Amino acid sequence: MALKVYKAANIKNALLVTALVFVASCKYEAVNEVPATSSSANSNQVSAIDFALPMCDGECTCDEAQIDFNDTGSLLAGDYPEGNFPNCNSQSGFLQDCDVGADIEQTNNDDGHAGFSFTKLDNNGNASFDSEFTPVCVLDNVTGLIWEVKTFAGSGDLQDAAHTYSFRDDNYPAFSTLNGGECDIECDSQSYLNRLNQKAVCGFSDWRLPSKIELQELVNYNTFTPAIDTNYFPNTKSSFYWSNTLDVDDEGSIWAVDFNVGRVAGGVSSTTRHIRAVRGQNRLLNQFESPTAEEQLVNNRRLFAPQQRCNTIEANTAPSNRYKQDNNGNVLDTLTGLIWQKCVIGLSGENCEQGQAEKLDWQQAFEAAANLNDETPNANPWRLPSIKELQQNIELACEEPPLNPFAFKNIPFGEVWSSTPAPRNDNASYQYQYQNSIIFYSARQSKHYVHLVRNCSTF
Repeated sequence: MALKVYKAANIKNALLVTALVFVASCKYEAVNEVPATSSSANSNQVSAIDFALPMCDGECTCDEAQIDFNDTGSLLAGDYPEGNFPNCNSQSGFLQDCDVGADIEQTNNDDGHAGFSFTKLDNNGNASFDSEFTPVCVLDNVTGLIWEVKTFAGSGDLQDAAHTYSFRDDNYPAFSTLNGGECDIECDSQSYLNRLNQKAVCGFSDWRLPSKIELQELVNYNTFTPAIDTNYFPNTKSSFYWSNTLDVDDEGSIWAVDFNVGRVAGGVSSTTRHIRAVRGQNRLLNQFESPTAEEQLVNNRRLFAPQQRCNTIEANTAPSNRYKQDNNGNVLDTLTGLIWQKCVIGLSGENCEQGQAEKLDWQQAFEAAANLNDETPNANPWRLPSIKELQQNIELACEEPPLNPFAFKNIPFGEVWSSTPAPRNDNASYQYQYQNSIIFYSARQSKHYVHLVRNCSTF
């Protein structure tokens, strides 16, 4: 099938030097302004600095990578315009999610589905390898995080799977609702965590809410209702669970992950949601030096992201020092080891200011990757990213786009395709929104942007 190219509207590379404009329905403007110093201009000026990323020492390699993260677990091969093959058999002719990653090497492991690896823990935090044992907590052997396990719905105890909660964090009163859920007593997230820590579940008293990235790592995109490994996480509700990630673009909104089909979306704090608490180091925080004063200036960021809004209430997870580039300008994420094309398909130039971003259907997106690999053969071929790879690259402190604008310049708003088929709807695949980072799926005949990625070493 010949590749058809669909043109989108021109992406403007406008330099905005006027005062910031308040956006309807959003309380927060781009507020991470830095006071003027002898080395930086004020927020209404553009600092004349070099925004180029540092170069890799030769070819970008996996030596830079700092973390492992869970694969999607998908063994499905999506057909076009519809159909999912139950096993990854390359019948589509393209490099799909199921062809790459941990899930292709560990399909028969006995400690989790297709690349997931878990250890059951008892109430004292001791490991149990009894297949019949119902865990109280679970250690994720990939991320090192420990998760609570819910008791059956109607049990009436603290961790009853049916209980719901409003979101509350007294550090962020504008994002909090007191006692708004349905449980036995004090039905908000902060009260629940206090009680969980007082009880010292599994011997630990440092339970917290996960970030939306940490929570999405538990999603098994090979299944649905619930989209999780129920051998390790029994009693999981096919519904949304709170994260601790604030939706910096909307007042009172917090991100949540859906364990019905693996969606990720925001919701106001008064919404009733479930909770799955976690303990352990948040690997996105304190990994890198803080962004420089010049990098944080609103108008410097808007050189390459004219409408980006950021907020200092959320920690930066993707400062420029997280990234490096190769001689072709491709971007290495030193946290994950993934190498991204600096521009989406259709854009080119040093700052991705030339051409027009193309919207393609799912078949055409795969064809675009295949065509590029034919033109520039490499042991690590370009491919569509999985839905978890797209989420891992996010800047939690910003939206429109939720990416570092110095690493990924002039990113268009809208959905980008992932390589992950939707198991519930076999005519759909998952998409990631480069405006506000929402995750959902759409029909494979829909037109979305394409942002290609490749591994840092031969897979």
